[in-house]
Amino acid sequence: PEMATELGQLQQRAVAKVEQERALQEKTRVLRERQLALQLSREMEQRLHDSRLKQQREEEARARQVEELLAKAAQLSGSGRFDEALQLVAKAQGLNPPQIGHVESTQHEILTAKDAARQRTAAAELERMFARAMQAFEQERYDEAIVLFEQVIE
Repeated sequence: PEMATELGQLQQRAVAKVEQERALQEKTRVLRERQLALQLSREMEQRLHDSRLKQQREEEARARQVEELLAKAAQLSGSGRFDEALQLVAKAQGLNPPQIGHVESTQHEILTAKDAARQRTAAAELERMFARAMQAFEQERYDEAIVLFEQVIE
């Protein structure tokens, strides 16, 4: 009987020891999973931060590129090369910049300047034609003067 009692106590201690060991293993597993989750969370935060920084740098680079294109377009427009300037503006629009309003206003300015230059050219041509018509009239070349005046009127 003593041995049976001692053996029963030994079995109970063994079962208790096994349960303690399992509980310790479970706590260790949970702790390891929490540490991995924390590490993963930190890595994800870092990746998100890096991604945002990369996106911000790309946007800044696009903005600089657009500003350079618009500055060159303004130079070309100033020298009367409107079509080339408008091509640069179109290229700037293609970059999908954050400052699209600035691109559109530059395009409008170039189109306005192009139209004004075209009107000045037409007015100068009209003045030359009128001067030739007046000269022909004053030189009594009426047939030529009539044709030139009709062109001025058209």
